[in-house]
Amino acid sequence: MQASKDLHQDPGLGPGLAGPATTGSAQPAPADRSTEFVAVEGGKESTSAEALLVSAYVVMWAVLFAFLWFGFRRQQRLDKRLVDLEKALGAAERR
Repeated sequence: MQASKDLHQDPGLGPGLAGPATTGSAQPAPADRSTEFVAVEGGKESTSAEALLVSAYVVMWAVLFAFLWFGFRRQQRLDKRLVDLEKALGAAERR
């Protein structure tokens, strides 16, 4: 039973398959690999996260206002056209 357990160390692998640690490869076992984030030392950020966040909000608000403005202008043109059509229909009915 011990040999079967040794062959199947990684539950993500199928039954009887060995993980990288038991195959003799140079890669470390998944449990041995570090999952901790390590920041790069000495690097300088070109733009702060706050500036990027504010820029994103400004762009989104500008897109929203442009969408509303163009919709408002289109609605005005449709209203004017509807009034013109109602006048033309009224003039045609009087004839």
